[in-house]
Amino acid sequence: MRRNRGTYSIGFLNLRSIRILCLLVPFGLLVGCGVTKHIPENEKLYTGATIEINRDFSVKGFKELNAELEGLLKPEPNSKILGMRVGLWSHYKVQKENPGFINRFIYKKLGEEPVYFSSVEIAKTEGLILNRLDNNGFFFSEVNSEVQEQPKKASVNYKVDLAQPYQLGSYQYEKDSLPIDRSIRKLLEATKIAEGDYFSLEMMKNERTRLDEGLKNEGFYNFNPDFLIFEADTNQYDNKKFDLFFEAQRKCSGKRNCAI
Repeated sequence: MRRNRGTYSIGFLNLRSIRILCLLVPFGLLVGCGVTKHIPENEKLYTGATIEINRDFSVKGFKELNAELEGLLKPEPNSKILGMRVGLWSHYKVQKENPGFINRFIYKKLGEEPVYFSSVEIAKTEGLILNRLDNNGFFFSEVNSEVQEQPKKASVNYKVDLAQPYQLGSYQYEKDSLPIDRSIRKLLEATKIAEGDYFSLEMMKNERTRLDEGLKNEGFYNFNPDFLIFEADTNQYDNKKFDLFFEAQRKCSGKRNCAI
């Protein structure tokens, strides 16, 4: 009896799944056709972008870099629910003279304005990708794009030829006779910057913030992180390495609560 009940239950679930599928398939076809036929003659629906990073060397934090670059791919295309652009479909439906209660309800909950290919700024996106790569030490990388078009749709594939990153050779503080010098040297003992790190603007910003907080805790209440100047020097190397130097600007009168 237990075996029979189990068999019946599985059969019931399969039958139910088939019924749901039979309802979704025609609805999906209706949504797909309904969206396509409303796209203006001079427009194409933007279906999104992909990014392909070509390299022949290993990259530390590659997944994070890839995710960071993917975040630059704007605008976002119209969303899908189970492969159907229900929000966009409802937008077109409510444009009718008498859209009906159900269509208005769906639009209120899920409706989206159409995202057309004409709103995509490919050159701007390429520039943003290059800028982000520079900020992470991948200077002299190259970015190209390819538009993939269909009768009523279009997407973009960005291709990155990744250059070798610049890596840190040494991190040095330009010592001075300022009253704050000893505190800075003490704080440097706990720095997270290490030899081999990739050049990174974010790394330098975080270091300035850390030093700023530490110096304020030491009594330099008017200290400003902008008083710390970083300088990268590649002159000593010919293999994409750099030395990082920083110094404190001379604006201190000698008092502990000075603005250095």
